[in-house]
Amino acid sequence: MSKKYPEAEELDGRGDAARHLALGWLAKQSNYPSFSKFATNAREFIEFDVKGGAMDIENNNRGFDINANTFEEAEKEIQRLIDSGEVTYFTPEESRENRGY
Repeated sequence: MSKKYPEAEELDGRGDAARHLALGWLAKQSNYPSFSKFATNAREFIEFDVKGGAMDIENNNRGFDINANTFEEAEKEIQRLIDSGEVTYFTPEESRENRGY
């Protein structure tokens, strides 16, 4: 899903947001959704991602809230959320300024 966006938006941009939204949706589909949600968010704390971790957790949680029966439906909703600006991501310029890449 993240490959639909330019490489410059892969780390903190729209591609990153798409990955985290999809991860949240996939966590919800698991046999243990509460644990899966916890595990996906805990990963951000383990990496000590101070500048981007909160954004990633927010997008994981937004993905967890997506109501879709199939990945194709989820993918359409993810695209809508990104296009509407309802999710958090950095522009390439913001990413360079905040994170140095």
